[in-house]
Amino acid sequence: PDGDTRPVVGGDCRLLFIIRDTGIGIPPERKDHLFQSFTQVDATTTRRYGGTGLGLAISQRLVDLMGGRIWLESTLGKGTTIHFTLSAPVGADIGAVNLNEARPDLDGKRVLIVDDNQTNRELLSRQTLSWAMDPVAADGPEEALRLIASGQRYDVAVLDMNMPGMDGVELAQRIRMTDGLANFPLILLSSVGQANDHSREDLDKAAFAEVLAKPIKPSPLLNALVSVFAGKPVRVIDRLQRKKPAFDHDLASRLPLRILLADDHATNQKLGRMILKRLGYQSDVAANGLEVLQAVARQPYDVILMDIEMPEMDGLEATRRIIADHPAQTRPKIIAVTANAMEGDRERFIQSGMSGYVSKPIRVEMLVEALEACCGGGPNSKGAKMQNPDDAGGAIDRKALDTLLATIGGDREALQELIESFLEESPDLIARMEQAAKVADADALRRAAHTMKSSAADFGASELSRLCREMEAIGRAGDMAAAGALSVRAAAEFSKVQEGLRQAASG
Repeated sequence: PDGDTRPVVGGDCRLLFIIRDTGIGIPPERKDHLFQSFTQVDATTTRRYGGTGLGLAISQRLVDLMGGRIWLESTLGKGTTIHFTLSAPVGADIGAVNLNEARPDLDGKRVLIVDDNQTNRELLSRQTLSWAMDPVAADGPEEALRLIASGQRYDVAVLDMNMPGMDGVELAQRIRMTDGLANFPLILLSSVGQANDHSREDLDKAAFAEVLAKPIKPSPLLNALVSVFAGKPVRVIDRLQRKKPAFDHDLASRLPLRILLADDHATNQKLGRMILKRLGYQSDVAANGLEVLQAVARQPYDVILMDIEMPEMDGLEATRRIIADHPAQTRPKIIAVTANAMEGDRERFIQSGMSGYVSKPIRVEMLVEALEACCGGGPNSKGAKMQNPDDAGGAIDRKALDTLLATIGGDREALQELIESFLEESPDLIARMEQAAKVADADALRRAAHTMKSSAADFGASELSRLCREMEAIGRAGDMAAAGALSVRAAAEFSKVQEGLRQAASG
């Protein structure tokens, strides 16, 4: 009776998904409440089962947006079965593609790159040039429209979302109004959520071939360009990114650590221990915060991989107890591990006393980075030196610079040129942010902070990027109370970034 019996129209097919859970079950009188936010069968703070209660509410919203229906059946003491349906169009057979041999047909294609950020323009130009394309860069929407109006021919355009005077969606609509360009391929580069400022009607008029998240990496851009010219989705192996094997089997011998893995989910425990074993580590397991405290009281650990959402005592409370009960010299480093990553969570975990953060599902390279970052200078590191965060070099993440170098084909002279460009362009942005904060110009603050944010992230200046992200949010909200202090902090951080980048360029 709860099933989705609506007819399927056109060329759509109806898909039914069934998820069975052999848990505690749900009383009949509580079934209707489970799709409401923050509702659980057991809402006490000492409940045995973790979670916020948001999952089903979010799932229902997503299923509704995709034209489906969700419902559940449950028996107390036996478990619950959740059903949901989706309608999807039946696509044409795209044929077989050899993913290892597929190569983009981009040779000689003219690409118009539109971005008000000089560093981004140079980066995208070098990227597309390395794929044998012919890039033409415009420093803003007006110049792009002039180039198009002059009769020059382009095969595809890549548009930044946030630009002064006219954003990427508005520029796309203007391009669509030009004779002969109704089907001109357009790719939008947008930070998360920016395109949501426009209505669905506006986005439909813009008719983007692809919307890619910033900061842009070579592989998704290459895939988008291939799809534009192939007329169908194609996965291409990115020849620029030759990654070393994810598992560093010698890590444990170089960085011996006693590790406690805290997670209430048995599968996550097994997976975590498998990953650590592949890295050469043996690990102990705790199922909640109370067990963590008991384990730390029994024996010393160098690192705790701490899940945040756990029953009986969560990871944040366990962290507070460990910090209160153990001196800094002897207590373990604590790395947060969570799937519920929200904006600002990393800063919240660090402020609580944690030493690092890894999101779920755990990526091996990110776990290795977190272990090396927080424990590289410990007594067991055999002489490895922990970088002082007050040093100028600490303002720069060298791994981000390595990624940037790979992006431009390993050309160190080109990297030095990009660094010089960033250092030349940035003081003006810093001055604009300080002036905007001084006169409470929210829009000017938002624009300058947005531009600086993405460039800083590209060059590994993560703290500077974070400060700019906060100022961008302040500018968007219009509440300028904290803008002055943040702009001063950003200026001080940029001084460290300057020195760090100059060291990197000279080294």
